[in-house]
Amino acid sequence: MAQPVQSILLFVFFLSVGLLIDLQYLREHAMIIGAALVVVTGGKTFLNWLLMMLSGERFLIALKTSLIISPVGEFSFVIAGTGLAVGALSEEGYKLAMAVIAMSLLVSPLFFLFARVFHRRALGRFRIMGQEIEDVRLWTPKPVAAQAPGE
Repeated sequence: MAQPVQSILLFVFFLSVGLLIDLQYLREHAMIIGAALVVVTGGKTFLNWLLMMLSGERFLIALKTSLIISPVGEFSFVIAGTGLAVGALSEEGYKLAMAVIAMSLLVSPLFFLFARVFHRRALGRFRIMGQEIEDVRLWTPKPVAAQAPGE
């Protein structure tokens, strides 16, 4: 019963996203939008990976997690709209944000495909100091000893 409703809502969401995009703006600023998309997605991926590695996770888990959460989320539309409403974003900044968010949603399946291909082909070939790269950690967190109440 939920599947038809979910499909309709998904259709309405992508239709509304399509209505927000100014195609003329996309054509005129394709290079800026592409560069912003690479910076935002790549920067977010790298920052997430770095934070996961610093938290003591293994390389493979940090990489997978950072790739999965790298695309800009749908909530960014709300944030950009609010930024425009309160004057934090100019009209030009709003158009750029809308274009980058929409393109991020559009290319995220390709990004995930690239991540899978990278994982299969390249990851198994790399070794750091004789250790498989997927097992590399920057540091190993020490387990916290359980204490009895009142100690």
